[in-house]
Amino acid sequence: MHQELAHIMNVYCPCDLDGKRKFWEEAKATKLGLSSNLWCVVGDFNSILQQEERKGIGLHHNRREGEEFNQFVLDMELFYLPLSGKKFTWFLSNGNAMSRIDRFLVNDGWLVSWGNLVQLGLPKTFSDHCPILLKIDNSDWGPTPFHTNNCWFSDHRFNQFVVEEWKKLEINGRGSFVFKEKLKKLKVALKRWNKHHFGMLDRKIEDQVEVINYVDAKGSSSIILDEDINLSREATTELWRLSRQNDNLLLQKSRQRWIRDGDSNSKFFHLSINKNQKFKKFTGLSIEGEWIEDPTRVKNYISSSFEAKFEECTGCRPSLDGIGFNHLAAEENAFLTAKFEVEEIKGAIWSCDGDKSPSPDGFNFSFLKKFWECLKDDFIRMVEDFYSFGNLPRGCNASFIVLIPKNNSP
Repeated sequence: MHQELAHIMNVYCPCDLDGKRKFWEEAKATKLGLSSNLWCVVGDFNSILQQEERKGIGLHHNRREGEEFNQFVLDMELFYLPLSGKKFTWFLSNGNAMSRIDRFLVNDGWLVSWGNLVQLGLPKTFSDHCPILLKIDNSDWGPTPFHTNNCWFSDHRFNQFVVEEWKKLEINGRGSFVFKEKLKKLKVALKRWNKHHFGMLDRKIEDQVEVINYVDAKGSSSIILDEDINLSREATTELWRLSRQNDNLLLQKSRQRWIRDGDSNSKFFHLSINKNQKFKKFTGLSIEGEWIEDPTRVKNYISSSFEAKFEECTGCRPSLDGIGFNHLAAEENAFLTAKFEVEEIKGAIWSCDGDKSPSPDGFNFSFLKKFWECLKDDFIRMVEDFYSFGNLPRGCNASFIVLIPKNNSP
């Protein structure tokens, strides 16, 4: 079993800014002097990262101190996890002031080793601080949505794979049903293909870098053979290919902002992506004052809440009898109800942004454009089926309910 040294730094930070600055510098020097890929810094930092982490009478947010504390977190190459169960960790005895000054800060190596971590605020007892617990969340919240990765398009094997898989699919039924089921089965095949060809992309990039540096080191101490030169060239070519794929994947994950405005090779860039993914993770829900982490109970509560919110109230509906409405002319009606032309369908697809997904199936418009010639017949059959029957088979317009956190401790 592989064992690796992990460093845990327990913190009780001074209250004054000069004392905090001294601690921040000492902590950075300590981390720099110890070689480890696993770091967790935990305790009472007596500082907040954002203004909404402090509330109450007599408390104010020192903007400069907040900026320096955020910079300390970045310099340490750490990031913070969302706090579940509570919004604040420290409370004044009379309840008039509260702050979130206690937290866990971990690095990316820690997350890679322990996976899905959640920071949970526990009930407060005698202390004016709440205990916080860092634990692994293995709750099954159901399947995750499928997404088309644009980096697939840069792989020369991808086109052939999609075309061959699509041609092998034989499904009978209405046009809309056939197209839906083919996409469903193709999605399963693409997940396997992605895992085989794009799994551990960072590790594959590191492997090629090691080969290149091995040949360079060999050349500095002995004669380089032709096979070494060819090996280095092949590794360089593969490194460029993998790097382009990785950039495309990061571009999609970052929603283009950091590729455009920042450095995609920086540690900060990768940490920002990881932090955003963690803050989107749903770990539980406060139901009638009780923190619930059981997925079944949470799902049932959310479902019943939506049903109650949108349930139609019994009663009389307003009548529109006797109101005169404008009517379309026969020519206008014929134009609007005419069958869809192939070029009209294609034009509608090409007018859409490539990264947008038309439905929860996860296939974006870039995918439809890329494989239009392969998918065209089935896609047109689906549109014509909808024109004839006016409905779509079950599952075509299904949607995912997504709860979007509006703050860092929902």
